[in-house]
Amino acid sequence: VLSEFGPDFPEQFEDVSYGLEQTGNTTNITFLQSGADCRRVVPTGSLGLAWTSQGFDDASWPAATTGIGYENSSGYEALFEECAELGFLEADPNLDVGGIDAGHKLALLAAIAFGTQVDFAAVELEGISAISIEDIRQAADMGYRIKLLGVAQMTARGLEQRMSPCLVPADSPLGQLEGGTNMTVLEGDEVGQIVLRGAGAGAGPTASAVLSDIIDIARGTRISTFGQPAETLSPAIKTASVTEAPYYLRMQLTDQPGALAKIATVLGEHDVSINRMRQYGHDAATAPVLIVTHDTLRATLDKALQNLPHTGVLEGTPIAIRIESV
Repeated sequence: VLSEFGPDFPEQFEDVSYGLEQTGNTTNITFLQSGADCRRVVPTGSLGLAWTSQGFDDASWPAATTGIGYENSSGYEALFEECAELGFLEADPNLDVGGIDAGHKLALLAAIAFGTQVDFAAVELEGISAISIEDIRQAADMGYRIKLLGVAQMTARGLEQRMSPCLVPADSPLGQLEGGTNMTVLEGDEVGQIVLRGAGAGAGPTASAVLSDIIDIARGTRISTFGQPAETLSPAIKTASVTEAPYYLRMQLTDQPGALAKIATVLGEHDVSINRMRQYGHDAATAPVLIVTHDTLRATLDKALQNLPHTGVLEGTPIAIRIESV
């Protein structure tokens, strides 16, 4: 409710308590509400949430983010069912699959961190429905794991907020999280990095977060919901990301001589440079091809992808996933 209707929230509810059960109950909220020196927040999780003024990860996507093994899984539905049994999913699964639940939390944390009005509508959302088990396996084969990662970052142009699947190095702190464990990295100009890590999904952590709010109310502890009076929150200028990053591309190409060369030519014509490329064995008439690019803008990559069908060798729609080094 706060993330959707924050700007119009009634004054009498300005001191409402709410706990996001991510990373050791309400630690992230209370730390930011207390006026912490913070310019970048990176919450992440194996199953749950990860956000930052550069990153947010809703981890309900089980195979991509947890110790639940996808190698022996019969597919997405089986993984989804197992995750639901563990209590890691919302009642409406689309809130997780669509990145909406994580987007809500991102909008709230961004408001607290940057002193801006809540603007969930400004969050660029891209869910995980296009991610396949093949993507997860192939990403692992290349040394990555897939996370639904969000970014909230204040720049000279305005507030950037986005939520999309990303690849992260498997040996990174984010990539190594398992089960329902979450981690948040808070960055400040003076304090450097502060890392918070703890359980962030399931009945226990959720109940603990709610109970901590009840205890605060009983004690008479009152902290403004946004760390400051709601009327003092400033409007944020919405801006799109202009941060370059490498991308993972998966596509099906007609198995014929020169097919890869045609794809590489189109990418090169749009200033998208290839870092590495991989092709897997196949029996069908089309060949699965993976490409990792050098750093590029998403807008630049999208223009190149729009022109790939003109090569005559592309089958279906290519998948593009950002690679983050969080």
